[in-house]
Formats: sequence, structure tokens, C-alpha cells
Amino acid sequence: MFFWMLLFLIFISFLIIFVIIFGKFPILVSLDVDNILTEKEARFKEKIISNKLKRSLFKWSYNLKIFFTKSNNKVNLFLENLYKKLYQTKKIYDQNEIINLEKKNEKILNLFKEVNRLLDKKEFLEAERKLVEIIGFDSANVEAFKILGELYLENKNYKEAKQTFNHILKLLKDQNNSQEVAKIFFNLSLVDKFLGDFKSSLTYIKKALKIEPNNPKYLDTGLNVSIINKDKISAFNMYKVFEEINPDNKKLEEFKNEINEL
Repeated sequence: MFFWMLLFLIFISFLIIFVIIFGKFPILVSLDVDNILTEKEARFKEKIISNKLKRSLFKWSYNLKIFFTKSNNKVNLFLENLYKKLYQTKKIYDQNEIINLEKKNEKILNLFKEVNRLLDKKEFLEAERKLVEIIGFDSANVEAFKILGELYLENKNYKEAKQTFNHILKLLKDQNNSQEVAKIFFNLSLVDKFLGDFKSSLTYIKKALKIEPNNPKYLDTGLNVSIINKDKISAFNMYKVFEEINPDNKKLEEFKNEINEL
């Protein structure tokens, strides 16, 4: 009788474990890349969920083993056998994880080579597909998103470009790489400029210049957008910096005249 009661308790414990694990699924499922990815991302999410489930089961099976160690001998034997099987499965799983990681990294490297080849040949649609495939393997691959965003920008797919660059900002949030962040702000400024949202464009270019105040490319765009927005103060401040770092620039006189007309 005691044996069956313990088995029932084991069953209930495993049931609780599954409730805990599946309770975390919404966090994993919430992974989103602004609707850029295809079915590959969905499969990638499922893989993350599956792996987390396996790791949690191994962890909790070990805790259960300790909990019932002082119980009935028959139950102890049952749990020992169960734990041994789970441990062996975990060893195989860990080995497969290492092999799969190596294969994944090799696959991503080869895909990047293919992307570069396709971009050189101006085969943008196929390059886009390869980049999405990379993201399917690694949903936090900043380099793939950067190339994809620049590809959308070059091909005037501004809505997709904006979604991509905004997602990159999320990925860079915890990284100490201010120059990359400035470049994304600059790209977002260009996107909004092409979309006709000049106010937003000016906001983004100011963010880029806050990080890199002496960047000539950013100053050039900032001056242009400031003049369009009739923001004389911003235009004048950018002009003074531009004049200081690049006094021989032929566009300075043109910018000066346009600022005076504001």
C-alpha cells in the first residue's frame, strides 16, 4: 500500500513539474522579430521550448530522487533505475547539443558566404532568403539583421527596413557597442527621411550625433534634415561642428545660405 502511495506521489510531483514548465511557455513563445521571419523561426522557438523542457525534467528528476531516497526499498530501486536512464539520456542529449551547435555555426558561416556572393551578384531576393535562414538558426544574430536592414533600405523597402533596425536596437540594448547603436539611429533617420517623416528623422540623427558628434556623414544628414524641418538652431549648431572638423567641404557654403534663409 505504501509503495502505491509513493508512486502516486511521484506521479503528482511530475504533474506539478509539467505545470511549472508549461507555465513558462508564454515567455518563450513571445519571441518576436517584427514579423520578418518565416516558418523557420517558429521551428526555432519550438526547439528552444523543447530544450528547456528537457533541461527542466533532468533537474527535477534529480530533485525527486533525493526527496525519495529514504523511502521504501522497492521505490528506491525504481527511482535509481529511472534516474540512471534519465542520466544516460542527458549524456546523449548533451553530446548531441555540442554536435548540433558546431553544425549550426558551420551552417551559419556558410550561409553568410552565400549571402556575400549573392549581394555581389545583385541577387537581393535570394540574399534576403539566406539572411532569414540565418536568423532561423540564430534569432539574435545582429550581423544578419544589419545586412537585412541595409538590404531593405537599399531596395526602398522602408517599412521592412524600419522594423528590422528597430529590432536591432533591442538586440543591442544589453551590449556595450555605442558605435553600432549610432549607425542604427543613422539608418532609422534615413528611413524616416525617405518616408517623409522629417521630424522623426531629425530625432534619430540627433541621437546618432549624441554618440558620435563629429561624424561627417551624420552631420551632413543632420544639417539636411534640420533645414527641411526649419530648425535653425539645430542646423546652426551642426553647421559649426561640421565647419570645424571639415572646413574645406564644398557643401558648407550651400548649408550656410540655406540656414540664413530659415
